[in-house]
Amino acid sequence: MKQLFIRTLSMTAILLLLNKSTLLAQIIQQLPGKWYTNSIIREEGSDTLSKQLMEFIVGKNSFKQLSANHRFVTFDNNAYSYGTWELKENTLRLITDRSGGVFTYKVQKIAGDELLLLIDHKYIHFVKAKDSLAADQKPIPNNTTRFTASKSQLAKKWYYSKTIEPAEKPAPPSLLGDPLKNSWYELREDGTCTRKFTKAVEGNWELTDGGKRLLIIDSNGVGQAWDIVKVSDRQCILQMPNSKSQRVYSTLQISQGKNQ
Repeated sequence: MKQLFIRTLSMTAILLLLNKSTLLAQIIQQLPGKWYTNSIIREEGSDTLSKQLMEFIVGKNSFKQLSANHRFVTFDNNAYSYGTWELKENTLRLITDRSGGVFTYKVQKIAGDELLLLIDHKYIHFVKAKDSLAADQKPIPNNTTRFTASKSQLAKKWYYSKTIEPAEKPAPPSLLGDPLKNSWYELREDGTCTRKFTKAVEGNWELTDGGKRLLIIDSNGVGQAWDIVKVSDRQCILQMPNSKSQRVYSTLQISQGKNQ
């Protein structure tokens, strides 16, 4: 009886895994295409934003274009962005080429010519375009020499120390001092994190690209990708993709005015 129960549980687990794999394959198959923003609905209250307010937020003729080769083009506020997309379960993640900005959406529905995504308590409804696709740009070559880090190496509290600018682009003097002073990241073993710039914000972090890239994503689904340049017991050096500026973090808090 016990063996039959265990066997039934095993079969149930296999069926659930197969269903998830099938659903994932279906979403991946249906995502490629050009999707125009049709409406934005607040999660709380379920009220749809007016067309005027929607266009104020994303601009006119806003769209997301996803290609089968996992490249994307977005057009928001009269500006194009390019990058790569990936899907993990029902989570769609866009990472921009130029800045390494990360945008994480939950796929709520995809059927025929309709796509519904959720980000930051807002449902965004898209309709599939019937016009021609926008031209993509080739990815910018990333020539950063990267370090392979482990989760245990990074799971610490890292205080901002300084920014290293390339010799050909020295940092302009600021009357306000370094705007990043007193900022920090606290990365925890369970994949959650807290970051502080002006105020503490909760989120999640993970390593990708074989441990060479760090993703820090706020609870609102927006975050940043960092190339890992160096990690030691007391120091971590991060660099935005396609940038030469490096941020140095330390496990030791350097006194820069008032402590946290």
